[in-house]
Amino acid sequence: MGNLNNIRIILMIAMFFLVSTSSVLAFAISAPYSKNTPLKMYPGETKDVSFVMQNLQGNADENVVVSLLEGKEIADITSGNNYLVRLGTSDTQVKLRINVPSDVAGKTYNVKFSVQSSPGGKEGNIQLGVGYNVDFPVIVMEKSAAPAPTPQEIEQPQENSTWAVWVIAIIIAIVIIIILVIWFWRKERLGFVKLAAGMR
Repeated sequence: MGNLNNIRIILMIAMFFLVSTSSVLAFAISAPYSKNTPLKMYPGETKDVSFVMQNLQGNADENVVVSLLEGKEIADITSGNNYLVRLGTSDTQVKLRINVPSDVAGKTYNVKFSVQSSPGGKEGNIQLGVGYNVDFPVIVMEKSAAPAPTPQEIEQPQENSTWAVWVIAIIIAIVIIIILVIWFWRKERLGFVKLAAGMR
């Protein structure tokens, strides 16, 4: 009976951990540009690009902070740094303005920004602050080069990042279960040894 109760406790702790972790997986972001699909521009050109955040898998609204990490010499976040991504929506836009200097033909810049769930504001949930990093190269072409087609802004959430967070969460949960099982086993074994010693 004691073992059954211990197993129930372990399962409840693991389920609580996984449910709490789901709060950081609530939102995703679609990226029309990535390392494999660079943004191609001409010297002196200015372009506004949009990335779309969605909150379709969570259970509450998400407060999100967006910060520019790389490419500040050519990029600027024009839509602000703080966002409220409401539950069930997929239309919250992060807008960047890319301004390429006129004398950098042939140069490649790297633009990178983070999309982070803002800790706090949700009672009862563990806020791990997990988010996404979006980075893409900006290739400055020669004027004589043929215009490059602009990728369509189709919502393509970064599933690889989401799955990576899930895998980490599951691994941590398994480690917690193993530690608890070992702890309960040693506790029962120690109690059995003490009982046997008392009977002598």
